[in-house]
Amino acid sequence: MSRNSKTNNHLGAFKQNLQKERDSNYLIFIKKLVYCNCIELIRKKMLKKEKYVIFCLDKQKFALHLSDVERVVRIVEITPLSKVPEYILGAINLHGEFLPVVNLRILFNLNEREINLNDQLIITNTATKKVALWVNLVSDIIELEKKEILDSDKIMMDSEYVEGVFKYNDEIVVIHDLDTFLKVNKKVILKTTNKKKMTKAN
Repeated sequence: MSRNSKTNNHLGAFKQNLQKERDSNYLIFIKKLVYCNCIELIRKKMLKKEKYVIFCLDKQKFALHLSDVERVVRIVEITPLSKVPEYILGAINLHGEFLPVVNLRILFNLNEREINLNDQLIITNTATKKVALWVNLVSDIIELEKKEILDSDKIMMDSEYVEGVFKYNDEIVVIHDLDTFLKVNKKVILKTTNKKKMTKAN
């Protein structure tokens, strides 16, 4: 074998080894990139913020996901309905749409009181059903990170409606899962709405 051939063979082998090393380094880089991206996605998910509507029932504060709230209106005339559960106050006519009004005081085991002209109705709009929730006052809208919310299981709250709690101005605010609430009471609420529609038709 000539000297030039040996040189070419060595050069070829060197190029192959160099390419293998480059490929290996590239794979390591890709793995590191994927790992870093996964870590970043997890971090962003943990830091993801969500907005909540805080409302009051007497001295207690509760919260709903802002995405569940369509609007907040002042209290209006509520038409009583017969043969409905105690926690259904009646129904309201909101721009031609009849909505059942839910008395959260009964569901949350709070003391009953008369409706005040300063009270408000939270009009909720979820995938399950639209209803009006009678409350004292909607006090604030806040944005929280997931880490700021304590899971209900950790504070021995066994209500199926409770999603978690958080601290707000040195007070404890209970987050209620509206979808679960509406799902549990779906038959009653639907029956109330349909009954009001039939009354109007007659």
